Amino acid sequence: MSKKTAVFTLPEWIDAQQWAEFLAHRKQLKKPMTEYAQHLAVKVLEKFRAAGHDPKASIDQSILNGWQGLFEPRGEAVARVTNKQEALEERNRAVGRRWAAQGDGDAIH
Repeated sequence: MSKKTAVFTLPEWIDAQQWAEFLAHRKQLKKPMTEYAQHLAVKVLEKFRAAGHDPKASIDQSILNGWQGLFEPRGEAVARVTNKQEALEERNRAVGRRWAAQGDGDAIH
C-alpha cells in the first residue's frame, strides 16, 4: 500500500467513537493523522491485540496521558509479566517433582 493510494477503513474490532476521540485528540495536539498514518496505527493495535492486549486500553491510555502515539497498555504489561513469572515457577516446581519422583532426588551427579 503506497502513501498516496491508502484508503483507510476502520476494522470492526476498533470502536468508531473511541477512534474519533483519538483523532480529535491528535488534532488538538496539532498532529492530525493522514489516512496512511491511521493505517499504520491500526497495524500497531493489531500487534497489541495479537499479544493479548485490549486495543481500547491502548487508545484510552494515549488520550489520558496526552501521547500522540499508541503504546502497549502499562497495567496489562505488568499483569503479563506476573503471569509469566507464575508460569516459570510452576514449570520449575513440575521439574522438581519429576526429578524427585525418579528416586534419585538426593544424589548429586
